[in-house]
Amino acid sequence: MSEQTALHSQAKAVLDGMAAAGSVSLEKAGVIGARALINGIIALQAEPRVRARTREFLIEGEAGLIPLRAYFPHTSGTHRSEPVPIGIFLHGGGWCMGDNTIYDRTCHDIADSTGSIILYVEYRLAPESKYPAPFDDCWRATQWAHAHADELGGNRERLWVLGDSAGGNLAAAVALKARDSRALALALQVLIYPALDPAATGRARSDRDEGSLTRADMQWLWDLYARSKADWQDPYFAPLKARSLAKLAPAYIATAGYDPLRDEGLEYAERLLADGVECHISHHADMNHGFMSMGAVIDRGNELIREIGMHLKEVLARQALGSMGAQPRVDATRDKRREF
Repeated sequence: MSEQTALHSQAKAVLDGMAAAGSVSLEKAGVIGARALINGIIALQAEPRVRARTREFLIEGEAGLIPLRAYFPHTSGTHRSEPVPIGIFLHGGGWCMGDNTIYDRTCHDIADSTGSIILYVEYRLAPESKYPAPFDDCWRATQWAHAHADELGGNRERLWVLGDSAGGNLAAAVALKARDSRALALALQVLIYPALDPAATGRARSDRDEGSLTRADMQWLWDLYARSKADWQDPYFAPLKARSLAKLAPAYIATAGYDPLRDEGLEYAERLLADGVECHISHHADMNHGFMSMGAVIDRGNELIREIGMHLKEVLARQALGSMGAQPRVDATRDKRREF
């Protein structure tokens, strides 16, 4: 991947606008200030092409009720007789920011593009609820979706998980837990510029801190999430710490060049491939962290969501062929790269 790719003009305009507005570091803003700042991303999101029907749920968690919001695509519960896939969406925001208001438009678009029921998880946030609380809520929601797939009108055999940034961390951790517990099988894990290891963030080769997220921001967020440095060695906290990634669900990993999380996302992809796991790598060298949720001003955000939809459908089609005894047309360890 080239180190010299210029920032895309649309991404540059967004970052210039942030600078002109007097953007400050997340640590300087503090938790309350950071939670207010992330609301600004709503204005950068495109209006959904199609609005999904939604339904709210409250499920039992380890420390109380976990709110869920299901987004039903127009192919669900209408003219189609077969259950549709279910995607568990785990939002970003450094484990301490974000809610279903901020990610509402994104979930509508993902439901439309993937033809899936998208189940948004309102997990507990740090620092009030540090690790493993957010992860526990996400895993519980995944178990619930698997158990209640029929009620949702979904197919538990086509259950998949996706998340961006801190949500990518949680999605990767859920995929690890699914493998380790053997409680359920995931069809796909979609990790969008995921945070995977605080040590990797600290040693990132990229020095491009002019992006929408800096290494200092990210280290502060890791510290808010962790109870202590001992958590750094736990693979459900830092998935790159897992001894083996073998037998995990197939992966789709998107990374951005202007992002301190770029290197750990690419490293995780290479490790998946080395351990025999199918992985599609979509690297956007000229993009900034968070671009998927900036579709009103960055076209690539909308394109990424559409690409995820196409990839999911391709993976599910091949898995269906395999379940019928047909020979898959690609090797399980394929490395499908797309660089922008």
